[in-house]
Amino acid sequence: MTQDAFQHRFANGLTLLAEPMSHVRSAAMYFLVPAGCANDPTDRPGLAGIVAGMMTRGAGGRDNRALMLAQDNLGLDRSESVGVVHMQFW
Repeated sequence: MTQDAFQHRFANGLTLLAEPMSHVRSAAMYFLVPAGCANDPTDRPGLAGIVAGMMTRGAGGRDNRALMLAQDNLGLDRSESVGVVHMQFW
């Protein structure tokens, strides 16, 4: 079985990697952002963790509850975490 992977780099530097899988009817996304705790200012340790948590607290006209309900209605399984070098969203 051959693996076909697609790569595209957007003008803003974002790199998209994709692998089509014709045998599944779902999609998985993983965002890796270079904003881990190693980038926290020395006078604000834990800032990356707070920012990661705030990313799921609402968007546009939706508060936390409305955003989570909309995502649940789409069948999304979501999470976020912070590592030393990167912040991850999936």
